[in-house]
Amino acid sequence: MNFSSTLTMGERPQIADAYMMNSKERVDVNLEMLQRNLFNANSPKPGEYGTVTDFERYFIDANDKRISWGQFEDNIKYLETVNTDWFKHLFRNSLSQRYNVSFSGGNEKTTFYASGSYNNDQATAKGVGQKTYTGSLKAYTFLTPKMRLGVMMDINARDNKSFFAVDSRENPYEWAIYTTRAQPAFDNNGNYSYFYHNTLKYNFMENRGQGWRNANNFGLRSSVDFEWKFMKDLTFTSLFSYTKQNTRDVDIALEDSYFVRSRKKIIMISSTIQQCRSGKMEVIEEERHQLTVRLPSGIK
Repeated sequence: MNFSSTLTMGERPQIADAYMMNSKERVDVNLEMLQRNLFNANSPKPGEYGTVTDFERYFIDANDKRISWGQFEDNIKYLETVNTDWFKHLFRNSLSQRYNVSFSGGNEKTTFYASGSYNNDQATAKGVGQKTYTGSLKAYTFLTPKMRLGVMMDINARDNKSFFAVDSRENPYEWAIYTTRAQPAFDNNGNYSYFYHNTLKYNFMENRGQGWRNANNFGLRSSVDFEWKFMKDLTFTSLFSYTKQNTRDVDIALEDSYFVRSRKKIIMISSTIQQCRSGKMEVIEEERHQLTVRLPSGIK
């Protein structure tokens, strides 16, 4: 019997490797654009916003006289100190575990080999990981000195959880490198701080809990072969094999996700969306099955 295990650590991406502007540098760029009349931010009406960060929102509020220009300057000074590390909020140091076990045995008439494995691979992106299970069995036995029977079976299964794949805004790496650091992830009370995206409030971390993808795969392959050497120069062989493959990918967005709220806003429901009793909305659900049976036989 053999047993082995492996633990692997993965380091999360670091902000220092992304070569991003800090909050002060980003705010200075915006202020320079204001001075050159190159900065453009507006709203349909006071209190409503299109797609804006806090800087643009404060500028719009000052123009709409919802806050004073003195308050605008105070708010901007705060944004200069934020320096949000999106990599810290969206990624983690990962730990992957792998376990393998196998054993074999037999005698002059029968031999066998069996093995199994379990892998738990966690990605550095929070909430992303995959579990894999495998099993294998092989056995051969002589029913008589001239009759041999062989059995083989392989099983594998995979469960994968990832971010909501239908909406490109759910990619954590792209969000971390393209989002300004002059936008806080949380407010002063520890609650989520919001962008506005197409007039809707949006926080990446909050939205990640409202949508995800589940991918499941199951495979089975087995065979039974029979050999009978009933004469010196004549051997009868027969083989029966069976395979099955099942794949299922499901994207799920809850009612409070941006994906669903944005579609409610424009009053358009796609035919690929199903409303569930639990309040979930499932998108792109696919199942595939394949069955193959072979039963050849011959004399040689």
